[in-house]
Amino acid sequence: MLPKLFSNIILAVIAIFVLYTFAPLIREIFGGIFGTQNNKKKKSVSDSDFEEMVKRKQEQLSSTGRIPSQMGKTKETKTNRSEWDYLEEKGYFDSEDSATYFKDLKKSLDWGLDQSSQKTLTKISKDIGIEISEATFMKALKKALTKKFILENFDKQTLNPQNFQKKLSLICLDDYLGDEENFENYMKSLSRKLLLDYDAIPLLIQTVIYNGKEDLIVSEIEEYIENQTTNLEHQNFSKFIQSHKVKDIQDFEKLLKKQIDIILPLVPLDEKNAKVEFFSDTSDKDLLKKKYKKIVSLYHPDKWNYYNKTDSIDKRLRENFNIIQKSYDIISK
Repeated sequence: MLPKLFSNIILAVIAIFVLYTFAPLIREIFGGIFGTQNNKKKKSVSDSDFEEMVKRKQEQLSSTGRIPSQMGKTKETKTNRSEWDYLEEKGYFDSEDSATYFKDLKKSLDWGLDQSSQKTLTKISKDIGIEISEATFMKALKKALTKKFILENFDKQTLNPQNFQKKLSLICLDDYLGDEENFENYMKSLSRKLLLDYDAIPLLIQTVIYNGKEDLIVSEIEEYIENQTTNLEHQNFSKFIQSHKVKDIQDFEKLLKKQIDIILPLVPLDEKNAKVEFFSDTSDKDLLKKKYKKIVSLYHPDKWNYYNKTDSIDKRLRENFNIIQKSYDIISK
């Protein structure tokens, strides 16, 4: 009896030893067969360690431009950095006040004209010499208040309200002249400013646009002499304005004034009005002679040597000068 008991005990001990030794292998075999997995015991994490883990994860996500949403998904972050911040960082503004001016001007595109932008509109209208509407101004402002426009038209440390308004005035003028009636109004405005016959203003502008292209200018002059006008297309004017050859409105008007002496002798004179126009004051004979010499230096056919003098140009010059000479002879006697 006892030997049998001892043998059973020994067998039980051996079985326990075998099971203990091969238990992981048996679990793995049965787990593979029945799809069961051993759940590992989770490691406990303190509150401070957990907060530190969350903080590191947030920093990691922020650096990639993504943050976790409330539902556990991710979404792209939106930056508040504008083109004006970029320009300010790159040193385009000449002062902090200038940077503030442009940021405020940008807001007017969304909220309408404020006091500052209204002053800008008023100044541009005054410089051009015509009333620019708010709609035209806002349209031009939208074109000019872009990073691309600024980088193309300004160097570093040159961006300020004064320089910007000069460029903005050209955009306003170009857009304004797109309407035929507005184009006519601008011609009248230049006629008053430059004291030049209205019909000759388009020709004067053509000489500026075609500067250096003698054949084109002579052709326009002959067209003017024959028809008393020339066809100035807004498209050509617009290309000239946008070509960056013109700095601002004042610069454009200076270019026109330089060309006036080319056009004035070609404007047809009226014999009845020539006396009043050229020799209104006859009381001082010496002054009259000085005035006559000055007029001769401009209107004498031999003094006009700007371009190739065609037959039609020479004929118009001689006609005008004969009228002036006749008027002077009558008054001087």
